[in-house]
Amino acid sequence: MSNPIWVNTKGLPAIFDALNRDDTEGLENVLETSPESVNDRDTEGRTALHWAAALRRRLVPLLLSHGADALLQDDAGWSALHIASTVSGPEGVAVVRALLHALAGRRQLSAALLAETHTGATPVLLAASKGNLDTLR
Repeated sequence: MSNPIWVNTKGLPAIFDALNRDDTEGLENVLETSPESVNDRDTEGRTALHWAAALRRRLVPLLLSHGADALLQDDAGWSALHIASTVSGPEGVAVVRALLHALAGRRQLSAALLAETHTGATPVLLAASKGNLDTLR
């Protein structure tokens, strides 16, 4: 378990507290006892998958295996794929691959790649703007 993000999770669903504390066991418990919570949203419309793509990348596969919807966009139009596309290096590539694999399995790949934030950015544009060549490949 790594250090907490130290986000105030008071008033948020329990899944966000487990993510904040990087508590895999607690996250698994939440997902087992309340499977619908995998797509709960925080005050900015982000899901646990958004949080994991940004800060707890190793937990992305766990959330996907429990049915996290990779197409969901937050209040600014960002999906987990948008977020992951901005992360450089092998860790970012691994998350993008996991998300693309899940989306392809659900026949949602083109919708995810064409999804735009409220400013018109797609995941490919964001990866290019950050110089994430490995992600683009």
